[in-house]
Amino acid sequence: MSKPQPPGTEAVVGALPRGLLPWRFLRAAAFLAGGRLPPPLDGGGTPVESILVLQPNHIGALLITTPLIAVLREGFPSARITVAAGPWNADTVASNPNVDEFFPMRAPWDNAFVTPQTAGARLRFLLASPEVRELARRRFSVGIDAVGTRTNVLMLLRIAPTRLVGPLFGGPPVSHGPGCRHLIDLQLDHAAALGLTTTVDKCPQIFLTEEERALGDRLWPDGPTARRHRVVVAPASSQPYKYWSIDGFRKVTRTLHDRGDVALAVVGGNDTLDTAASIATVSPDVSNHAGRLKLRETFALIASADFVICNANLAWHAAAAFHVPSVVVLTGAYVSAEAERLQWGYPTSLVLGRDATHDDAYEPDEVATIIGSALDTLVRKAARPVTR
Repeated sequence: MSKPQPPGTEAVVGALPRGLLPWRFLRAAAFLAGGRLPPPLDGGGTPVESILVLQPNHIGALLITTPLIAVLREGFPSARITVAAGPWNADTVASNPNVDEFFPMRAPWDNAFVTPQTAGARLRFLLASPEVRELARRRFSVGIDAVGTRTNVLMLLRIAPTRLVGPLFGGPPVSHGPGCRHLIDLQLDHAAALGLTTTVDKCPQIFLTEEERALGDRLWPDGPTARRHRVVVAPASSQPYKYWSIDGFRKVTRTLHDRGDVALAVVGGNDTLDTAASIATVSPDVSNHAGRLKLRETFALIASADFVICNANLAWHAAAAFHVPSVVVLTGAYVSAEAERLQWGYPTSLVLGRDATHDDAYEPDEVATIIGSALDTLVRKAARPVTR
């Protein structure tokens, strides 16, 4: 029996024969022209033997997707789960027991790492790249668009899994602004579309080895016997509008250093070298790790910290993965800090920016006061056992 469909859509029940792949491109063309896609393809009871999670975005976006991957593993314990993402994300899911395979894919869209990202580059990748051809050869049972963009729709149509799941395949769209939902909740909607329910912790998941955790401790000046609060300063960002001022980070770092009970470490990639060097000049006691740590070493440092101060960047999500409190400072370019909290925030994070009680970006003195008050209530990480 076919399921009732919204007006103007076409009911598609059962697996679509792979010989009709050109017809899928007609559907995609209609979608790009402003039409609506039919409902997700239904495998008609076909066992879920393999799942493709398509996430060509940034590191923070893949971290947001890890709770969904955990639910997929719980719901389909024997299925092979493949995460297709940019090679910059390989370490993000390393040691993750819920991922069977990381498939590196330099997709020219939805990230700041691959250029050019023109329509021609996207089309060439979709039609001729060895990555897409290989994924199409796998014949996945389920393909999940974890981002929700039209190019991802085209890619999944090209790969042709038995079942398609994502915001643009009949699910709720990703929304922004007041009243938006958290992105992890939107990701978990994909699991619900597959009939799965869960009470998973709605925080990113990063799995460190014991050796990595030990390294994180050793990176601090006092080592495992620290008697000072450990604070990570993460000023990096993927977009210029997200950068809080260097002067702001310097002033906050100076204020925290002058307390006398805080150990400070600056982290970031090669694009943060000048900013980190400027912050580190506050004192020789400030450890500058920018450009010197691999991604998982940065994760380990954050896991061993007591507090994180950052822009809206991956450190925010990494801190949440380890339940480390964080303050996220937004620039004046953000219209609503409340919307950012709703969409990206965690119980352990405080997002500072424009909202109903604050007309503009926070000043350094305000940020330093808020962090100082938070540190006064914290128990130092070295004095309590690691629980995860």
